[in-house]
Amino acid sequence: ARDSTLKAVGFEPATADSELARSAAHLAGRLDIPVPTVGVFPEANAFAMGQDIDDATLAIGQPLFDKLTSAQLDAVIGHELGHIVSGDMRRMMLMRTFQGAMVWFACFQGLKQVVRWVICWGAELYIMASSRRREFWADAIGAALTSKEAMIGALRVLDGLPPPTGEAEVQARFMFHSPFASHPSTAARIEALEQETYIRQLPLVRG
Repeated sequence: ARDSTLKAVGFEPATADSELARSAAHLAGRLDIPVPTVGVFPEANAFAMGQDIDDATLAIGQPLFDKLTSAQLDAVIGHELGHIVSGDMRRMMLMRTFQGAMVWFACFQGLKQVVRWVICWGAELYIMASSRRREFWADAIGAALTSKEAMIGALRVLDGLPPPTGEAEVQARFMFHSPFASHPSTAARIEALEQETYIRQLPLVRG
């Protein structure tokens, strides 16, 4: 799934001496996690994918290098590293796998179409709710690695950008800036950062 997604969005690996690679390595070191594979893709967006913390890929949209300040870009990188260190990627993968298995089981058993739709949409709503919660924690990690001002600034810039298009739109549930209900509103995320609702609950990040 990761390889097909990366190919679909036009992912290109970053060079070891690039700004992205250096920032990711520095911030991953502060979280005491392996440095993920990093790269860029054409959309003004960002996402992390992988089976576990040792096998992760972090992608940053090329337009963000022009739209964000250095601190804001680091906050976005930190946000995506937050998804990696917290195990979000694996949980979402397992939930998606369970959803697919339940739907196929229902089809195999010959249940009525309405039952299949209930299972499918019930699982979808649960996954979206879980995805919304994880964004608050990833924002908090991004802020802890940089500053809450940098994270808030990045959110405001990204909120003003157009939603993903083409293949990126199909894969939008993985992404930082999504037009779907997988993400809470920008206003809610900024309020949580300003109040430090989740930041206060984090363990100290290494300096």
